[in-house]
This record gives sequence, structure tokens and C-alpha cells, in this order.
Amino acid sequence: MVESCSAVNCRNRRRKDVTMKFYRIPTDPNMRKLWLHAIRRENFTPSTTTAICEKRFTPEDYELISRKNLAIEGF
Repeated sequence: MVESCSAVNCRNRRRKDVTMKFYRIPTDPNMRKLWLHAIRRENFTPSTTTAICEKRFTPEDYELISRKNLAIEGF
């Protein structure tokens, strides 16, 4: 299965020749609601493999936690 970004009008896909991070939709109900609102897709039910590419985030959307970047709410 090819992993691609689920944001509206984004055509980014995971490829071997391109280093791009993809983030799964959070399972936390509050965070999940924010992400689904931000990707602007009507009548969309994400699966466990639904992902968003790093291009949909700004540097302010990240919080450094335990030396690992994690996307935070309100991206």
C-alpha cells in the first residue's frame, strides 16, 4: 500500500528516493478532532493508517519532547 498525505489537495506520497515524514492521525479524541478539522475533508473517516505529510505543518506546530519532534494541536 502506498502511503500518501490525506490533506485536501496534497499529492505527497512516501517514496524511497525522497525523505519526507508522515504523521498518523492521533487516537486521542481531542487531538484527533483538531487534526480532522485542519485537513478540511468533509465526510471523511480516517483509518488507522491515515497520515499527514510534514509539509502540512509549520515549525510552530512541533513541540520538542524527549528529544523527538511530535506534532502538536492546532497545526
